[in-house]
Amino acid sequence: MSSARIASVSAICAAGNTPAEIYNTVCNDKPALTLRNFGGQDALVGEVNSRVLDEVDSRFNTWPTKHQTRNNRLLWQLFKDIENDYLLASGNIDSTRIGIVIGTSTSGNSDGEAPHQQYVKEASWPASYDYHK
Repeated sequence: MSSARIASVSAICAAGNTPAEIYNTVCNDKPALTLRNFGGQDALVGEVNSRVLDEVDSRFNTWPTKHQTRNNRLLWQLFKDIENDYLLASGNIDSTRIGIVIGTSTSGNSDGEAPHQQYVKEASWPASYDYHK
């Protein structure tokens, strides 16, 4: 059996935009959730800092518009965080031996909450609502 190792890690979530920030938030008992009001009801939600979504480099803007989504911005930022390690490894290791695992969750995505409220009340989605954006 061959060995495997994790050479680089990146993470973005409500608790922080880097593994170090997340660790600091969790270990120092800092709040990671934000109080929001939805339809008159308060709820604690996890939100990614919008700074992360605004800082995507110019390479992302060359993608087809249909792929310039919030989730893809997060995925691109995660890759950018490990890109130098990937480039270093790919210079010394056969690229078929390098694996990258990246994922996101859309649960609680604020872009869908108002349209969902309309759907619950009226059994129809707003005409301007597009789940894929």
